[in-house]
Amino acid sequence: MSRRKRLRINLIPGGIEKKRKEFARDTFNKAVIAIGLFWIFVLIVNSFLSFQIRGFKKRLSSVEKERETLEPLLKEREYLLKWKDKFYDVFTSLDGILKEDLSWFSILKSLSNLVPAEVWFRKVSLKEKEGKRALEIEASVGYLNSDEDKLRKMNSFLEAAKKDKILSENFEAPVLEDVTKAKTQEKEAIDFKFNLALKKQN
Repeated sequence: MSRRKRLRINLIPGGIEKKRKEFARDTFNKAVIAIGLFWIFVLIVNSFLSFQIRGFKKRLSSVEKERETLEPLLKEREYLLKWKDKFYDVFTSLDGILKEDLSWFSILKSLSNLVPAEVWFRKVSLKEKEGKRALEIEASVGYLNSDEDKLRKMNSFLEAAKKDKILSENFEAPVLEDVTKAKTQEKEAIDFKFNLALKKQN
């Protein structure tokens, strides 16, 4: 004969209500603990991020100070690079001139003696012109009252170069290539370019 299990139900008045309150209290306590742990986690993350942000700001400030220190050096670098190319061009031109079998000291001295105070050279180079090597000179004339006076000064200089003994021995007559009016904040001038073809061609 099988034994039957008996179920005992506590029907004490208020027992069920007590259990319900205990369950609600436990649920509330667990929710409070969960919320508390969540806020603790948020505070920890916030503290970590605040620390990182302060570190980033400090590093950024340091980098900005380094940039301010390096900025003059970077500008100087750009300036030097620009002039390096110009100096290289001048060096190349002078190197080509000096390789020619000519008495450059006498030639340059004659040119300097011919140049009036109102004329100055901007560039001197040795180039190929119509199959001939020629001394190409870019110059300017200024410090005179009118353009007519400047043009007369330019023409008198070219005529003097044409008649110069040393220049005429080594070069053909000067050929005027270009004349333009130049105006800057510092001066009003006339720029001109002419060349002297070498008589001796290697």
